[in-house]
Amino acid sequence: MNKKTVLIVNDEVGVRAFFKIMLTKYIESIEIHTAENGLEALDKLKVISPDLIITDCFMPEMNGEVLYQHIRQVPDYNKLPIIFHRILNQTALSY
Repeated sequence: MNKKTVLIVNDEVGVRAFFKIMLTKYIESIEIHTAENGLEALDKLKVISPDLIITDCFMPEMNGEVLYQHIRQVPDYNKLPIIFHRILNQTALSY
């Protein structure tokens, strides 16, 4: 089985931890990388080649929409799956 690589982009440490726990719980062979904002995510894309990006819509520095636009300009990433999320109430997160 090929190991899948996921990049989680969110400015909240608890949200990043939530996604990491959920993904590793249900997917056996997975490598998780995280970034606090879109700028950090772009830096990580120079080093890793994710199979999927999960990003927050609203973040400081660079929001998810702007990150998406930058990623789509890179030929190697123009078809990379990107999931957007928005969590309004962190008390709903339980893991």
